[in-house]
Amino acid sequence: MIVLVKIPNSRAWLQRRLVFVCLILFAVFPSVAQAEPPIRILLNNRVLATDTPPILLGGRTMLPLRAIFEALGARVEWDATTKSITGRKRETVITLLVDRPTAWINGRATALEVPPVIMNGRTLVPVRFIAESFGANVNWDGQTRVITIIATPLLPVAPVTPAPVTAPPILPPTPPTPAGVRLTSQEVAARINPAMVLIQSHRSLGSGFFVSPDGLAITNAHVVRGSRNLVLTTHDGERFRAVIQKIDNFADLALLRIETPFARSFPFIRGRSYARDLPVGKDILAFGNPQGLAWTMTRGVVSAHRRMSIEPAWAGEVSVIQHDAAIAPGSSGGPLVNLYGEWVGVNTMALRDFQGFNFAVPADKYYRLMQQKDYSLRDDWFSYLTEAFIWRREFSDIGRTINDALRVSPAAQRAAIYVRHLTSLRQLRATVEAYQPLYGEIQHLHALFIQALRADDLYISYFLDVENGRRLWSRQTADLLFNNFRQASDAHHAEWLRIRGIFGN
Repeated sequence: MIVLVKIPNSRAWLQRRLVFVCLILFAVFPSVAQAEPPIRILLNNRVLATDTPPILLGGRTMLPLRAIFEALGARVEWDATTKSITGRKRETVITLLVDRPTAWINGRATALEVPPVIMNGRTLVPVRFIAESFGANVNWDGQTRVITIIATPLLPVAPVTPAPVTAPPILPPTPPTPAGVRLTSQEVAARINPAMVLIQSHRSLGSGFFVSPDGLAITNAHVVRGSRNLVLTTHDGERFRAVIQKIDNFADLALLRIETPFARSFPFIRGRSYARDLPVGKDILAFGNPQGLAWTMTRGVVSAHRRMSIEPAWAGEVSVIQHDAAIAPGSSGGPLVNLYGEWVGVNTMALRDFQGFNFAVPADKYYRLMQQKDYSLRDDWFSYLTEAFIWRREFSDIGRTINDALRVSPAAQRAAIYVRHLTSLRQLRATVEAYQPLYGEIQHLHALFIQALRADDLYISYFLDVENGRRLWSRQTADLLFNNFRQASDAHHAEWLRIRGIFGN
């Protein structure tokens, strides 16, 4: 992208050069620093005592994960297999990964200045990020080295996961009443919940359910694509690694298979095609894990049958079931069920800022998915294409926004414009870097896009440094950085066209 800048005059250039020289002298002849006092943390005006003292890492204060999460009244879970940290407090769910510069707040990717680390056998997390994510106010006094956290009153956090199922139903799950007999909501819940799973990965948290006794589970494609180390947690608390066996990015469905076969049967839900059995006004139940609140059931009615795009526009329209049973982020992949205990759809999305306008992929699409071949390079390409369609559009919008702002804003606001641009760019990069293709060809394409994002970051950072006097203006340097960005973009575009030529859009 081309950025409009104003070249500093000679006087400003000289002033910045003097500042630069002073910085060099300070770096070469540092003053003798006195021993600094230890860092203290005040939580609601009381000293937070921890068994491991806070440490500074990359300019951020780090604490053992349980110390800060539990002090703020949040439940925290540590998964040693995926090295993931999940904290929950009321409606807020935070997920972090050790050594990864990306965190997720209610499923939305957020860049971290300093990621969680493991030191001396303890997992340390950034204090400010955790506290502010849960709505606390944080202040740092550099002179006294005191962090003040003002949080809402600490309340006991009620567990959201129900007691384990002591006796899974006998398989296949034949209803105790004759087939075709309408069940109560309680009877439906007793049948469906044992077959539900909570799906977790480094990218997202969602829902799914078993559709066969050998452990095949269905969910949305957007919950699992680009994710490795998928973990399924069953209703009785067992955890299993899973892989994507089949995927349909156009219908937003994916079939998961437990990675290591187990000599056991899983409770599962029988499905039914909706076309002739689900008229408008029919009672339905939605199951899922909204905002991480596992095993949630809501009730509603079928509102309409329609065709609409549930993925980027290029994917075309598909048939969906519109209903008003409440769903939220985390519900994706959960079953839509009739009052006979049969799943008729898979919840996929809701209209933002509107309540009661929710959509599910009908069960018909599952039967088509079962006819497809197992996950292949072609599936990896279309999975990547689905996500990259959004990334490339956002990248283009970021570039257009900064150019438009620089054209109309006074010179004094240029630094703020660069900062906003870099913030948006780094959030996008964190989202892109979290995506993990499976096949080498797509991994290479993905790496080229990340290189282009990094090159653009270096280019804009240079102008910000010049604007703030941290670096001297040089046309040669600016041209070099821009050429690096252009070459990285051209390399990504060329590889994109090559792969698209093989598989098509």
